[in-house]
Amino acid sequence: MNPTQQNSSLPRAVPIRLGHVFPVLLMLLTGVFHSGVLTAELIYVVNSESRTISRIDTATQQVNNAFATLGYIPNRLVLDAAHIYVVNSGDNAIQMIDRNSGATIRYIGLGVSVNPWEAVLHNGHLYVTGLFSNRVYKVSLQSYTVVGDCLVGEAPEGLTVWNNKLYVSNTGGYQTGYANSSVAVIDLNPFTVVQTIPVWYNPQYLIAHAGYIQVSCTGNWTGALGKVCIIDPQTDTVIQTLDIGGSPGGLWADGTGSVWLGDLMNTGVYRYSTNDWTIWNGSANPLTPGGGAVDGTGDFIAVLDSSWGTSGEVYLRHPDFSAWQQYTVGLSPTDLKIYRPVVPVEDSVQAPAVIMVSPNPAPRGGVICFSKLGVEHKRISIFNLRGQLIRQWEIGDSEAVWDGRDAQGKLSPGGVYLYRIDGSAAPVGGKIMIY
Repeated sequence: MNPTQQNSSLPRAVPIRLGHVFPVLLMLLTGVFHSGVLTAELIYVVNSESRTISRIDTATQQVNNAFATLGYIPNRLVLDAAHIYVVNSGDNAIQMIDRNSGATIRYIGLGVSVNPWEAVLHNGHLYVTGLFSNRVYKVSLQSYTVVGDCLVGEAPEGLTVWNNKLYVSNTGGYQTGYANSSVAVIDLNPFTVVQTIPVWYNPQYLIAHAGYIQVSCTGNWTGALGKVCIIDPQTDTVIQTLDIGGSPGGLWADGTGSVWLGDLMNTGVYRYSTNDWTIWNGSANPLTPGGGAVDGTGDFIAVLDSSWGTSGEVYLRHPDFSAWQQYTVGLSPTDLKIYRPVVPVEDSVQAPAVIMVSPNPAPRGGVICFSKLGVEHKRISIFNLRGQLIRQWEIGDSEAVWDGRDAQGKLSPGGVYLYRIDGSAAPVGGKIMIY
């Protein structure tokens, strides 16, 4: 059977909230109360024409469509624990906002005629694409200044980080018919392009997931329909091309072997497997309602319908894509991101030691480091969410790192893992996310 002609209905599943399950699993593994309890998610939406951010609280069902006032032509946003970074294309600047209050903290200028498009946060820096300048800018979040720039291809838009490499989608530009569409590979240490990879027309979005760079190529809006190009970061070559069809936009990986894509014409949502690259839902059998941007958690999928000149809609769907909630946001929304806050609670049994795990989330195939270990820490154990032991080793005098492989040397799939560190003191634990 042609995979794009499979039935669009998904197996019905009862959604399980990891915020409820994870603390219980972790207490069973460690014997202590951990220092965080997951709470309801917050959704932030950039409304380009309204020039506002909408903030949706999924616990109270409250929508604040004027949570923050934005600059000229806001486009994309990036979240961290304390801030929202909005890419204002018309202002040629990044607007830094307090994530809790919505107050603007500062503007970070990028230069004249840059038209910044998208940003990614990595190791204390923002990397920002310049659609008109054909460059990527490196912005320090200590000095709040541009500390470097790199010439890539024509009209760059999306970007993602894998290990120490930055992947940038060069659309090729509308005026040239998206000629020379490519993905530029930047080595972050010298901050120079080390490879340029030809891809399908108009690559706009990309993510690093399941050991690959996955590039959503929208097509030329007419005869050349959309595709997804799969890049192996070990060789920096395209190893697979998926004929999605339509005009695919933003991607989100759910951690269970599926990648979801929006459609920039809001006609549907697409889905494919990262295990064998089967297209479960393409343009021939899209999931609806549609939208250009998709994000999610283990509990739900958020789809942003962003028709220009009208109020947008955010559709929340259960993991089986059945309906849950719907919210109206501002005019012409262009991006949404989900933030799941962690509320600290006092450990009533014994305060656990602080262990640093980085990077976390971690790329599949990368090295995960455990630091701030004391002499009382003797052994590290890694479990999956079923409580099955994946890997265990004695710390001893060796470096405390995990390469993401199990005891048989097989690379573990993307998802959430639990770690436990034992020794002469009480055990401590936490979670690691691999994408």
